[in-house]
Amino acid sequence: MKKETVMIVCGWYQKGGESFCLVSGKDYSFFDHIIGFEAKNGFDIEKELSFFDISFLDKRMQENRSVKNILQKQISSGKLNSKQLNDINKRLKKLQLEFGQLEKSMRLLGNTTHEQTPKKVKLYNKAVWVNNNGVEFYEAESSGSSTVLQGKKTGVFFKTYKADSCDFVEFLNNFPRQKYRLYISMNIEGAEFQILEDMFQRKVFDNVDIHEFHLDNHTNIAGEEIKLKEQVKKNHRLLLQYFRGSKQRLASCNPEDIFYFN
Repeated sequence: MKKETVMIVCGWYQKGGESFCLVSGKDYSFFDHIIGFEAKNGFDIEKELSFFDISFLDKRMQENRSVKNILQKQISSGKLNSKQLNDINKRLKKLQLEFGQLEKSMRLLGNTTHEQTPKKVKLYNKAVWVNNNGVEFYEAESSGSSTVLQGKKTGVFFKTYKADSCDFVEFLNNFPRQKYRLYISMNIEGAEFQILEDMFQRKVFDNVDIHEFHLDNHTNIAGEEIKLKEQVKKNHRLLLQYFRGSKQRLASCNPEDIFYFN
């Protein structure tokens, strides 16, 4: 029986599926299910789902081309002063960047149809954690640095609140290895250590077919750096019992960001 393929992104932030595809070398059409978790308040699920909607992306690209044509005609008229010309050139650069991002989103949809893709995507405004009881969340000015841990040395944290949580092992056990093959990304700013420990203790790697595991290790917790670096080494040895190999994650300059694969 052919297994169903499942992408699970822990720490979706913005366009987490695209980041996953960059590392994995797969497009969305490869996956039967796409699942994302993001703890941050105000996580715009509707906006994120729009990047899986072919008709929405096509409409945005057409609007982008139309505005670009209007601006280029204004430049060609020769009637603009230097300030107006500078402002329009800035808008054109912004449009070009947006168009490139839209093209990338469109390419990653592969050969899926407008009807298929949104149906297989499920996003949760929750933190992955070791229980379902909620967790204290520290939000940073740079949302990619937000965390459930105090003492993280990167990020300027400006508010704290209780975020909903998902017992990650309990969630993974909904995907028995006989039926599903999982591709997991975990970039959760330090919470990975507690969750990995829970995954080992509850034997999730024995019970679930995790084919790829993209793991970002964050050891920059004040007063915990040495301990956590040792934990990375220990976890690495344990994970290699379940994976054929590993390498540094693509698009990362941190050697502690590791891509495990089978």
